[in-house]
Amino acid sequence: MKISLKYFLILTAFLFAAACDRSFLKEEKDTYGLRTVIFISPEWQATDYPIFCQGVNNAKFKVEDAPQWLSIYPKSGQFTDSYTTVNLKANTYDKFSEVGIYQSFITLSVEGSGNWMIPITYITEGNPKIEVGNSFTINYYSNWGDQLPVKNNGEGILICVISEYSEWLEPYITGINEENPQNLSILPPHTQDAINMSYNYTVPLENPVGKIVIESNDKHNPRVEVEVKIIFGNPVFSVWNSNTMDFGQQATTRNFSFSNSGNGMLVWKIENCPEWLTVSEPGGILDNNKHTTITFSCNRELLSPGINTATIYIKTNDKNNLFFPITVTAINNTTE
Repeated sequence: MKISLKYFLILTAFLFAAACDRSFLKEEKDTYGLRTVIFISPEWQATDYPIFCQGVNNAKFKVEDAPQWLSIYPKSGQFTDSYTTVNLKANTYDKFSEVGIYQSFITLSVEGSGNWMIPITYITEGNPKIEVGNSFTINYYSNWGDQLPVKNNGEGILICVISEYSEWLEPYITGINEENPQNLSILPPHTQDAINMSYNYTVPLENPVGKIVIESNDKHNPRVEVEVKIIFGNPVFSVWNSNTMDFGQQATTRNFSFSNSGNGMLVWKIENCPEWLTVSEPGGILDNNKHTTITFSCNRELLSPGINTATIYIKTNDKNNLFFPITVTAINNTTE
C-alpha cells in the first residue's frame, strides 16, 4: 500500500472535524456535515485542495473571507455533488514566524445554504527531526498489537504518515482516533507518538518479514523504512496421514489432514504440485491446537500413460519440520 505525505495532508477528511463548533461559528452555519480541514505551510507550493460540505449538492459559492496570508483561486465557483476544489498557497506571515500551528478559517457563502467556515491550519515547520527504529518485532498473539515509538527530536513541527506497509500488517498511529484512515500525526518539538502494529489474520502470509514506510517533513530524512518481523511462537506441524498419496487407477480426490499441536501460529504452503494435481487450499495459517483437512484433486486427463509420480512439499514455519514431503502416485492405463 503506497500513498504520499502530500496526499494525506490534502485529504484530511474527518481528522479534526470536531475542532470547529458553535463557539467558533457564532451566527454562522453549523458545521454538521463539514468534512474538510486544510493543512498548509508557506514552504509548500500552490496546490489544489478539495472541499466537501455535505448537502450543498450543486450550489454556487463565493469566498466571503480568507486569512490575509492566503492566496486563493478561484474566489467563486460551484460545488458538484457537495465537492469543490480551490487552489491555495500560504504566504510567509511575520506574526506566525515562530514554530507552531496556527488555526484560521476560510468563509464560503454557499447559495441556499448560508456561510460555511472551513478550518485552515498554517504550519510554521521549523526543523523537525524524526527518530524511529529501523527494525521492529511484533507477536502474533498480542491482542492489542505492539507499539513502535516515533519521536520528534528536532526544533520544528513533525508531520508524519504511514505511507506504505505490508498487507499482513494492521498499523495505525495511536495518537489519532483509530477510525481515522489517514494515519497522520503532527508532533511538536521533543514529543513522541507511537505506531501500533498487529497482524491482519485475513491476509495470507508469504513471508514473516515485512515493512512499514513512514513519510515525514524531516528535510534530511523524509522517508524511513522499518523492517517488521512477526514472532509466531513455537508451532508444531503434526501429520495425521502418511507421507504417501496414491490415486491408483480411478480415484480423483484424496484428503490430507494435519494439525498444529504447538504453542504458536503455524504458517503452511503447498509447493511443487505437478500440472495434473490441484489442491483446495494452497496455503494458510493454523492457530494453536487446531487442525485442517485439504483436498487434492487429480486431473486424470493430464496424466501420462503408465505410472505418474511426483513429490510435493508442505512448507511450514515449524523449525523442526520446514518441508514435509508427500509422494503422490497416479496410474494411467490408457494407451495413446
